[in-house]
Amino acid sequence: MNRNKGETRCNSVNLSEIYMSVNANISNIMEAKRVLSKPNISQKAFWDVDFERIDFEKNSVFVIDKVFNYGVFSDQLELIRFYGFERIKNDIVKIAYFRKPVFAFVSSFFDLDKSLFKAYQRRQEQPNHWDF
Repeated sequence: MNRNKGETRCNSVNLSEIYMSVNANISNIMEAKRVLSKPNISQKAFWDVDFERIDFEKNSVFVIDKVFNYGVFSDQLELIRFYGFERIKNDIVKIAYFRKPVFAFVSSFFDLDKSLFKAYQRRQEQPNHWDF
């Protein structure tokens, strides 16, 4: 068989077959994520609620709040995997309270201006009682 220099042959693999295979794999991954109804996190941050009754889709802001304020770092990473970076970035600004070191971490990690956070806005509204 004569081939020009630089010409490639696909050994009877059709590009549309590859495309369909990749799409099927992506669909399977997305379906598996939907089937997994809750992230694989510890219950450490949920000491005050019934962990088994939490709806992780409807209560994502609550879950993110608890895990980032009171959970362990591995649980935070699992939430990023479960919800996705962009969803957490959009939801985390809705949280009304952060411990100071946590607030510094999340604003830096997600590269968000502090003024976008509800927690920051609330803190600015409260007067300092002992201004020394």
